[in-house]
Amino acid sequence: MELVIPLRSCLPTIEGSAHGSGCLTRGNRLMLCLKRVLTVKPVVRKPAAVNGAGRVVAQRKAVDKPKPEEIIEISPDTEVKQTKKPESHKASRGGGSSRNKVQTYTSILTARSKAACGITNRPKETVVDIDVADAENQLAVVEYVEDLYKFYRLVENTSRVHDYMDSQPDINIKMRAILVDWLIEVHNKFELTPETLYLTIYIVDRYLSVKAVLRRELQLVGISAMLIASKYEEIWALEVNDFVCISDRAYTRKQVLLMEKSILDKLEWSLTVPTPYMFLVRFIKAVLSDQ
Repeated sequence: MELVIPLRSCLPTIEGSAHGSGCLTRGNRLMLCLKRVLTVKPVVRKPAAVNGAGRVVAQRKAVDKPKPEEIIEISPDTEVKQTKKPESHKASRGGGSSRNKVQTYTSILTARSKAACGITNRPKETVVDIDVADAENQLAVVEYVEDLYKFYRLVENTSRVHDYMDSQPDINIKMRAILVDWLIEVHNKFELTPETLYLTIYIVDRYLSVKAVLRRELQLVGISAMLIASKYEEIWALEVNDFVCISDRAYTRKQVLLMEKSILDKLEWSLTVPTPYMFLVRFIKAVLSDQ
């Protein structure tokens, strides 16, 4: 599309040039004016979009929204939390996620400490069953041995004897030690079981913790406690006359029986207690199985 400028707008310029030259005619003036016609390029506009109702819909410029920034939170632990990333086209062989793990200073120092101490290369210790050899022994009661020792550990706290020497006015620690040494000799003389010896010492300590005893009756307490323990543990229990003879007749039969009754009354006939010998046997069995 061409836009034509009127001829009158061009005449002053042409007349000015004609006075200067003096040789332009009316025809030449017309030719010069036509040559100076200005052409203007048309402005092409895009057609507006029209919806179904015939209304023009304004075009909206596409605005590029900023992408959300990725936030990385690093906790004090070794785990690192990151925002989810789009899955890559190349999936891993194991089907796991392709998240990059960031090692913290704490995890690095912990790993180096374990490596220096040899913990990472240490093989796992296997628990050895020490009751396998006694699986066919019915007297070993392998099926109930774990429950029995759990019960022993619970009862041990309730049946423990406290320190009683401060409440004894006439005896001391050395006298008790002499009595225990003499009871060990008597135990070896009669060839009694170890359970009888440990139960005897427990009965003596338990009775001395609740009853004040005179010095001259301390040996009587010892032989009466061994008489009770032999009746509880031995198949063939000793007789009262055996203890009267072993004590060089320092006490009569009646005195031994009266002391036996007094001990059982103070202990309330409670003799089923876990002695140190029960745990000692278990520990020795575990040591021999390791060897």
